[in-house]
Amino acid sequence: MNAAIERPFWKRRIESVWDSGIPIVWLSGPPDVGKHDMIRCLSIGYRHAFLIWENEEKFAGLEVRREGVAVEHIRRRPDFPVLLKKAVESAPKGRILVVDDYPLGECRTLEGLVRDVRMTPILYEELSIFRISLKNRLHFGGLRLGVEDRKLPAYFIDNWISKLVIGIQAAFKFRRIDKIYDFFKDLALLNGDCIEPTALAQIRGISVPVARDFLRALESFGAIKLLPPLSSGHSDEIRKNQRVYVGDLLLLDMAQVVDGERADLFERWANLVLEQLSAYFPSDPVCYWRTKAGLEIPFVLSRPGGVYHVILTNQRTDDWGRALNVFRARFPRGENLIVMSNAPEKTRVARIEGESGLPVRWCEPSDLQALLSVRQGPAAK
Repeated sequence: MNAAIERPFWKRRIESVWDSGIPIVWLSGPPDVGKHDMIRCLSIGYRHAFLIWENEEKFAGLEVRREGVAVEHIRRRPDFPVLLKKAVESAPKGRILVVDDYPLGECRTLEGLVRDVRMTPILYEELSIFRISLKNRLHFGGLRLGVEDRKLPAYFIDNWISKLVIGIQAAFKFRRIDKIYDFFKDLALLNGDCIEPTALAQIRGISVPVARDFLRALESFGAIKLLPPLSSGHSDEIRKNQRVYVGDLLLLDMAQVVDGERADLFERWANLVLEQLSAYFPSDPVCYWRTKAGLEIPFVLSRPGGVYHVILTNQRTDDWGRALNVFRARFPRGENLIVMSNAPEKTRVARIEGESGLPVRWCEPSDLQALLSVRQGPAAK
């Protein structure tokens, strides 16, 4: 898989930023997610940052060609915000793609000139592009590492994690690189569970502030996704602990392959659905909702205007029917979706059992963007 793979979704996302008048796209994502594919797909010039500062005297600035320019490792230059701003001023209609491992975040120097775009592993609608089945996507993840070689020995995954941890170490200057490596392996075992930084800190012999810093660093690099609890203010709701999901399914093999058997595919399906939501709605938080009695909604997409979309990853009404009724009594606005593959009743609206008879809709992961982008009124009764 040496040739560039066309990624229409991400190509449109990047070009839409440029078309909106923002000249710099800061493209981030974990190792092997496909960032360099985008450089070739966009047909823009390329400058490896090492070339920029190996010969400082001859380098007068970042040349922006008519078709645009891509540059990586630019953080290694302390004055990179000034460098990028000068490049924009010298070529007002130029397009710049910065490739990096983690988002830029706030930067006053580049305010109004840059937008973060974070790539996620292979999307559901990209399965045919990569010529892989859904089963293989769930088993081997959506990173190039898993797609290219589906019989990876354990040390390949360890090498990937080492590369990730080295990048985190360079960015956040943690003293003990081995601690964050083991910390991440602990989190992989907790995929889909609620976590408590205090307990994680005790396991690894680190302080609670360090544990929180590790979580923040791992999430910024796309290694994990943290979901906060959603609360309406009722005393029976969980309000404290975050829930953790591993950033790519391949990494679950590291922790959850036992006697040659992989983790339950239903659990992996939930990870894939979460990745789709992160790709479609990068600025909108995904939460979970749970009561102390055990009623739970696994994914809630919070959108502007007090809209809370429910995203369920199975269709067993005995598991979530009562939870949905209670949730909608407290958060009335939003869609109720059951996400499944090859949905036989795709887009059909049904009603769950109970006094309220709330409407639910079956859909596939690739339908989420269209269904949840529409402004919502009160839920149908």
